[in-house]
Amino acid sequence: AGVATDATALLGVRNNTLIAAGDRLYWFDAARGTLLTQYPAGQPDVAATATASPRGIGQGTIAGDQVWWPTRENILVFSTQPERRGNGFVPQLVKEIPLVPRGLTGGNLVINGNKLIIATGTQLAVFGDQPPVAPVPKPEIR
Repeated sequence: AGVATDATALLGVRNNTLIAAGDRLYWFDAARGTLLTQYPAGQPDVAATATASPRGIGQGTIAGDQVWWPTRENILVFSTQPERRGNGFVPQLVKEIPLVPRGLTGGNLVINGNKLIIATGTQLAVFGDQPPVAPVPKPEIR
């Protein structure tokens, strides 16, 4: 009791690892129900969970062997399998996608084919391969 009390979504199971998300991201042993690790680190069983930093915002998703987790300023992409270190496990961060330079914040994520779709409270954005845009001819100066 008291573990992952902030979790609002079960993102899925990969290789016997259940991934849940809320203010934090959690990896559980799906067969035993035990917590393997979480991101960010800290006490998952106290009220301080609400002060997790960075804090999840919106619905993450799993694509293949990656967990895509939105925060206010970034999308953090982790491996679905935490890395074993000593007697425990640690999350494996694969990449970080900054949202602020794109004028976005975290939101609900969907991956469809090679497109990443982010739905925030006020915006809808799509990333991925886009049709080529023809260059706009520059006016000739005389």
